[in-house]
Amino acid sequence: MLPTLLVIALLGCGDKSPAPEDSASTTTSTALQATATASPNIRTVVFVNWTHAGEGESWVEYGLDGDLSLSTPRQASSGTDEVVLLGLKATYTYSWRAVTELSDGTQLKSAVSTLDVGAPPSDLVPFSLAQSASGAQMADGYVMLSQIQGSGDSFVVILDGDADVVWYWPAAAGTMVVTSRPSRDGQSVLFAEYDIEQVEDVGVVRRISLDGRTTTETRTLQAHHDFYEREDGTLAWLSFELNDDLMLTSDVVLESPEGSNGSTPPTAVYSWCNNYPVTPWYICEHTDVWPSDPSYGEWTHTNSLMADASGDHYFIMSKFHDNLLKIRRDTGGIVWQMNGAYSDFTLDDGAPTWNGIGTSSLWSHGHMSQIWDGGMVVFNNGYHYPNETSAAVELAYDETNMTVTKVWEYREPQSKFTPLMGDIRKIGNNYLIAWSSLGRIDEISADQQVLWQAELGLGAVSGRIHFVHDIYNLSPPQ
Repeated sequence: MLPTLLVIALLGCGDKSPAPEDSASTTTSTALQATATASPNIRTVVFVNWTHAGEGESWVEYGLDGDLSLSTPRQASSGTDEVVLLGLKATYTYSWRAVTELSDGTQLKSAVSTLDVGAPPSDLVPFSLAQSASGAQMADGYVMLSQIQGSGDSFVVILDGDADVVWYWPAAAGTMVVTSRPSRDGQSVLFAEYDIEQVEDVGVVRRISLDGRTTTETRTLQAHHDFYEREDGTLAWLSFELNDDLMLTSDVVLESPEGSNGSTPPTAVYSWCNNYPVTPWYICEHTDVWPSDPSYGEWTHTNSLMADASGDHYFIMSKFHDNLLKIRRDTGGIVWQMNGAYSDFTLDDGAPTWNGIGTSSLWSHGHMSQIWDGGMVVFNNGYHYPNETSAAVELAYDETNMTVTKVWEYREPQSKFTPLMGDIRKIGNNYLIAWSSLGRIDEISADQQVLWQAELGLGAVSGRIHFVHDIYNLSPPQ
């Protein structure tokens, strides 16, 4: 348990003459006594507590270097308040004061005081801001990501526009976090843990409230790579599926109510072995061995799971197939396939999108997290191309004419290649790109300018990313 950061001394009361009934002005009184206490779980989260007489609204004003321009959301108050401070930079000193506005317009305030924000765990590899230019949305925003470190430790981290850590949570020992997501209600962080060696079945999805006080665990059998939170209270995830007849492993989309402990079998929505209408075939050298059991080959390596706005369809990407499937949730039937062998889409001129490994016009062994009606962004890892270079691309697709067009591409400027993960998010007209093992996150404008860049410490790898507008109400998943 961390010690209390600061206790405000008793403060004298000022005049509280009521304002005239026809006046919009307020009268203030420095009559509050408040305490600020760090969360025992997240040192960048602070709880401010005070009491007062009467009903009204309460909040905390705070900032760096004596500035009080930041404010928590107002919350209804009936006399006892606890306000959570979020978005505080680790190791910085903040000024703050508690405020209550009573129903008659009287404002009660504490004196301005300071608090020292604690440091994150020493084994969290630090980040640094390399660039921030005009037009960067990250200048006033946040990015949530998973960080996998050379030591094997994983963290879920939220960075602010200065690349300072403002929220974090460590994964369980021996596990790896690839995907984290803002919760639908904006008040929690969800993330999936898997065995870092991909041998033991220890998959879980954890929900951590932003204040760090509430945690929920859902057992996700044979889980890997990605998951999705549904509006109906269930979680969907990618799970390994073994075919003993063919001695291969593939993937299945499973669902269970959040909080399930795994004792009740999950619902299978889609199975590559049962629902894909083609007999498994050798794709490339990556399918030779499944890391969890070398006696099995790995056929599909599905790495991305998304849903449409209605929730009636899932989208899944197979890394080895170079394809994206749109799947009916109710039947597991395939609506269409984009890219790879047997693609239903062509380019605008009627040419195929894919003629074999290393020939795709769209992506080769990619990853993705964001799709919308008529468009998507894909991190193209770039395997098997003559000059392997990773890139971020935006695609527009037409489900009536079954065509797909590359509308934007940003190739790694030094022609570097990352063989694992990578992610991209479109934010307004800009693009936020996590370069995985290349050790940085970039915000790129539509005209290819680097607007913002954060660098990860030596040996750290970034997982999937989410842009966050408001630290007090995380942006809903897309």
